[in-house]
Amino acid sequence: MFEINSFSKTGCELGEGPVWRSQSQTLTSVDCENKAVLVLDATGKILRRIVFPAAVSACLPCRDKQSMCFLKTGPVLVNLESCPDRPLQDDFIALPHPETHLTDNRYNDAKVGPDGNVWFGSMDDTQTGGGGTLYRMTPDLSVSEIDGDYQITNGPAFSPCGRFVYHTETIGQMIYRFDIGDDGSVTGKTMHIRSPKDGGYPDGMVCDADGNLWVCFFAGHRIARYDAQGVLLAEYKLPVPNVTSCTFGGPALDELFITTARWTLSDEDRVKYPQAGDMFRMKTDTTGLPQPIFAPGPLAETKAF
Repeated sequence: MFEINSFSKTGCELGEGPVWRSQSQTLTSVDCENKAVLVLDATGKILRRIVFPAAVSACLPCRDKQSMCFLKTGPVLVNLESCPDRPLQDDFIALPHPETHLTDNRYNDAKVGPDGNVWFGSMDDTQTGGGGTLYRMTPDLSVSEIDGDYQITNGPAFSPCGRFVYHTETIGQMIYRFDIGDDGSVTGKTMHIRSPKDGGYPDGMVCDADGNLWVCFFAGHRIARYDAQGVLLAEYKLPVPNVTSCTFGGPALDELFITTARWTLSDEDRVKYPQAGDMFRMKTDTTGLPQPIFAPGPLAETKAF
């Protein structure tokens, strides 16, 4: 059994979206409820805590030291090295925002896929309706709708071959698999994993180099590891209830970094689980996949949307 150890006392209300950045050997994550992006070194030391003017749900690496941050007010490009600790609108470049008309929605999980595109989902921030959508943004900044009618989108994760994308309906406790064609078409939506009702809610996830899917469970105290057919291989318990997302990192990409949350915990449970909201690390027997970089075209450098 692998040991899961404390990596950083991040103390996030809603920790999400860890990303290992190999070039700098750093890790970024977000604290969505506190509108912050965290930059950590390989020892878990917090190098920066950047607070945005709106809730931020994901932060993805882009070319030229830029990052794409998904704010409630829309995705933006920002340089995490040079921006102030509290960036304002003049400090970032606005990108296409397909949900300007949905004021109760916000963006949730997002990933750069092996195809070089950004796959991102939205959710009903009131958690009362099914207005969430899975989108794809290409380097020319075109946005297409892939699938809809989600309450809370989560995931996306990609198979090593790049032919499959996995995506989650958290409230419905379902993980879907889609086929990605050579021409970029997305078809063949199938139920891949239906998690047990008493096992928590599937949240962020990542594929390893062997094609196994590692799924975090909010209110489930655990990460589950499934093979490419969706068969449960193992479960790993954490000392906190709300396990939100994970990514492979470290020099050999064989360490799993795990974010957690205090969000929804009662005052009593916040005392009972003092490590809730912190980041954890687990050494594994496999490796992850290199983190792709999004390379938006020249339009992103000059145009505000």
